[in-house]
Amino acid sequence: MVHALLEGVDFAAPGPFTAEAVRNAASAGGVALEAGEDLAAIAALADAFSRSPLCARLAASAEVRREVPFAFLTHGGLLLRGFLDAAGLEADGTLLVVDYKSDRIEDPQAQLERDYAIQRLVYALAGLASGATGVEVAHCFLRRPELLLSVRYRADDREALESELAARLEPLREGRFEVSANPGLQRCGTCPGRARLCSWEEVMTLREALDR
Repeated sequence: MVHALLEGVDFAAPGPFTAEAVRNAASAGGVALEAGEDLAAIAALADAFSRSPLCARLAASAEVRREVPFAFLTHGGLLLRGFLDAAGLEADGTLLVVDYKSDRIEDPQAQLERDYAIQRLVYALAGLASGATGVEVAHCFLRRPELLLSVRYRADDREALESELAARLEPLREGRFEVSANPGLQRCGTCPGRARLCSWEEVMTLREALDR
């Protein structure tokens, strides 16, 4: 729901969002809200992006797009497809890629490296494959919107990035699909294999709190 609200936000004049806006977004997206859902909390998370420096940077960027689809082949013949939450071209020619995170966090940097390092690699490669001379991949944890966690890449980084991605994906290509040692709703809730393929029971994959 937070992503649905931000998909239509005007970065130059964001929010404020309301509980009614959440209901409208849910209706438009065909999402059934659960009884007792804290709509004000959802709206507050979306509002938090207005306090991020990334919001102002997107407002000042050219060619700003939301929910940007991408598909490209690596030099090794691997097809990668997905969507970027938001992207815009900055004045110096850098493609700014912004990814929203609604996770509950204690150590954002550690969580970013643990859970989203491959995502960052793919987003950087998607930007470089589009022809951008430079890409900055920035993650915004909406519970800490003032914190800027980003990495910049140049066009000549592409070969090294593809090699790193290939190394990370090698276990999957060999048929090894180890499950997380620390399952939970934040990590497993959207996994397509959670209900039928995962060796963990749903009491673990849908739990709110993770082990520390």
